[in-house]
Amino acid sequence: MALRTDKAVEIFSAVALNKMKETEVEVAEAREAIKELAANPTPNNRYEIGQLVGFTVNDILKERVNYLNDIADTKTVAIGEKAMFTTKLDGIEAFIQAKGSTTQRSKVFQKESTLDTIAVSTRPYINFLDLASGKVNFDEIVSEAAYKMEIKMMQYIEDVFYAAFITAGTYSSPNYASGSGVIKTTIDPQIVAFQRFGAVSLLGDISVISKLSVLTGFVQTGTTYQHDPAIINEHNRNGFIGIYNACNVAKLVNPFEEGSLSTTILRNGLIYILPSGMKEMRPLKVVIEGSVSPMDQTNIDDRSFELRLDQHFGAGLVIGSRAYMGLYRDEALTTA
Repeated sequence: MALRTDKAVEIFSAVALNKMKETEVEVAEAREAIKELAANPTPNNRYEIGQLVGFTVNDILKERVNYLNDIADTKTVAIGEKAMFTTKLDGIEAFIQAKGSTTQRSKVFQKESTLDTIAVSTRPYINFLDLASGKVNFDEIVSEAAYKMEIKMMQYIEDVFYAAFITAGTYSSPNYASGSGVIKTTIDPQIVAFQRFGAVSLLGDISVISKLSVLTGFVQTGTTYQHDPAIINEHNRNGFIGIYNACNVAKLVNPFEEGSLSTTILRNGLIYILPSGMKEMRPLKVVIEGSVSPMDQTNIDDRSFELRLDQHFGAGLVIGSRAYMGLYRDEALTTA
């Protein structure tokens, strides 16, 4: 019986996450083990294959969506449980009065919220003969399944955030601002506002964060910008600079949609402005409920083996007295 700690789970997860080369001997051995199970499709062997797929997809998916921790207040709960998000509200006040006189009371306020969850699912099927003969590699199945689930999950979360934070038109600078390109006089005041809470990080697609490099110059003579050679070298080396205006800059992993060389999975014109150490105060809340759950069945007519994989999750915006998060939209890359 397959276990979550099974060596095959570790190997196939490592291959999918590019932590192990396909040429490693261990990978070949793990593939052979799957082929042996598929060659003798007893109920126990089918169940074991299904469990291995579920455990492996779960490990891959959890690591690939780990960057949610950079932009959201994320909680993980068991199946059937609810995540409780506590948001602090302004309540305590201070007063000036004569010495010895009674001062007014002020209450500590907070609100607690939960999120409903939905499911992201995939339902691949293969022929046992293809799996047993090696025409289809097990690790290709799990990698593709995890990738497709990740895409749908991240698109949904971004859509929830975008609709509430931008489309609704509720927020203005420093929470939200936009411009054609990355405009220094627009994004800098946003950054400065959130730096009053501490260190700030900037996160975005390479298409938009690469535009920060040209904003680092200083006018010394007339209108000619002078740039530090170290910044020029760093941009040439990495495609973007690691620090802008005292903020750490990080690149968001954002591949193309399948079959496209122009459309990315996530919007590529957004820069998230994130105060560090204030995760629980971020307005975007995400809950991951349980692990990837597998179910399997076979079709005796065509010898196909079908799997259903489900991951429950939820996302929403919960605002306290103020939203401790900023967003800049490059209108040239992401239209409204």
